[in-house]
This record gives sequence, C-alpha cells and structure tokens, in this order.
Amino acid sequence: MNLNAKPFLLLGPLLLGASPSPTHAAPRTPAMTQPSPALSPQDEKVLRALMTDLDLRWQQRDVPAYLAHFAEDADFVNRAGTWFRGRAALQQQLQWLVEKGRPEMFAMRTDLEAVRAIAPGVFVVIQHRDEHVRKSRATFVITRSGDALRVQSVSIAPVEPPAGPQAPAR
Repeated sequence: MNLNAKPFLLLGPLLLGASPSPTHAAPRTPAMTQPSPALSPQDEKVLRALMTDLDLRWQQRDVPAYLAHFAEDADFVNRAGTWFRGRAALQQQLQWLVEKGRPEMFAMRTDLEAVRAIAPGVFVVIQHRDEHVRKSRATFVITRSGDALRVQSVSIAPVEPPAGPQAPAR
C-alpha cells in the first residue's frame, strides 16, 4: 500500500494541538476591524443625564425608579462577583440592600471617567465610586432603542492599591 505522507505532514501539528502559523490564521472580518463610532455631543449629554438620574435614585434608595433604567434581562455583577441575571433578581438584591445595607453605600460619590460609543446605539460608561470606606469602578453597557436608553449590563470591581505598575491616579 502506497500512502502519500504529505497530508499527514500538514495535519500532524494540528492533530497534536499546535496552532496554525499567522499566515494561515482566519482573516479578520470588516466588523472586527471597524473603529468605534464617535460619541456625539447629544449622546454624551443624555448618557450623563442617565447616570446622574441613576445616582440620584440610588441615593434616594428608590429601587423601582433606579431599575426603570434597566433592561428586563440586564446583567449585574457586584464587587463580590455575584451575578444577578435579570431585573427581577436585581430588584430582590437591591431591596435587601436598602433594608439591611450599609448607609455609606447610598451616600457614595461618583465620577464618570469615560463615556464612549462602541457601536451604533451601544455605549460603555466607566464610573468611579467612592463610598468613603471603599472604592470601586463600575462598567455600564447601555443601549439605545429609539429615544430610550437601557442599562444592559453593570460590572463592579473593587479599586485596590496596585501591586504592579501604577494605575492612573485617583
């Protein structure tokens, strides 16, 4: 039996788990290489107004008004890494915080560090949060449908003193 060894030479590295060389990598699609759209002054204004209203509703402990800005299936990851899936789960958690939570949580100072468009009608907002006893950053993903803005996702991470190269000063 005469086997041609060439196919085995070409497939051998792949079968052994080696990755293809960059010249054989899958081409990037145009959608993957498109620059982010510019944030219009109007979009920035309404996004900042949304964040101001979220802060106000939070400080007032008005859970229904706070959550009115969230999509029904919004995701929320708190600073401990707990993932709340959907507005109903988040409402239950926030109501518990209102009843049992620490007062400093509701008196936090916030600062918008970044507001940008990442796709048409899709925005990312980075917010620094200072509760006096701890600090965190929240990343919001917000979408626009018509005139309505909806928070689709929030992820909060504690701000710790950097162990390596210094992070931007706060």
